Amino acid sequence: RKTGRASPVQRLNALAYADGAVYANVWQSDRIAVIDPANGAVKRYVDLSGLHDVEADGWLHRFDKSDCCLNGVAALPGRPGELLVTGKMWPLAYEIRIVEGGGGGGGEAE
Repeated sequence: RKTGRASPVQRLNALAYADGAVYANVWQSDRIAVIDPANGAVKRYVDLSGLHDVEADGWLHRFDKSDCCLNGVAALPGRPGELLVTGKMWPLAYEIRIVEGGGGGGGEAE
């Protein structure tokens, strides 16, 4: 467990280190926590909602909804600010670029 603002952040998995930060998806959510490795504090969250349309994916209909969540993050060597993400039971992986934005210290992916 790493700490976010006031309380520990639970269900972190699929950790990747890149660009001086630890990226960890928050299991059963559409968010990736960006963690400062020096102190373990969550610097911001990246919202990946809408990245993969679980409802429209015919392959995923055979699985429980809790098994179809974001569940993988990996650094892309030599490509700063870019990650490879996928989900548990997703048939695809996505290359994303982290961009600053959103209120409250958030971020977005493109």
